[in-house]
Amino acid sequence: MQGKQKIILISGLAGGISEIIWLFLWSLSSDLHLSKLAHQVTMSVFPFIKDHSFSILLGLLIHLVLSLFISFIFVNRFWNPYLSSRGKLL
Repeated sequence: MQGKQKIILISGLAGGISEIIWLFLWSLSSDLHLSKLAHQVTMSVFPFIKDHSFSILLGLLIHLVLSLFISFIFVNRFWNPYLSSRGKLL
């Protein structure tokens, strides 16, 4: 795996997992459970999946994939141009 791919993978997963942890901690003090939130993420992407047992896991997976996508955009659109203007490129 190349350096650029490692940065995208590590930063995307770190951001996605930290957000899941933050939402879990927030859900401990509110009426909304994390499982309900993950199910709603699944329903927003796949509305035909209603009460399947895997919808919570799929919601978490969708969240992590979106985090990787955001990381990909950030690295290619901002980070690499920033480094290339200083003489380094991943």
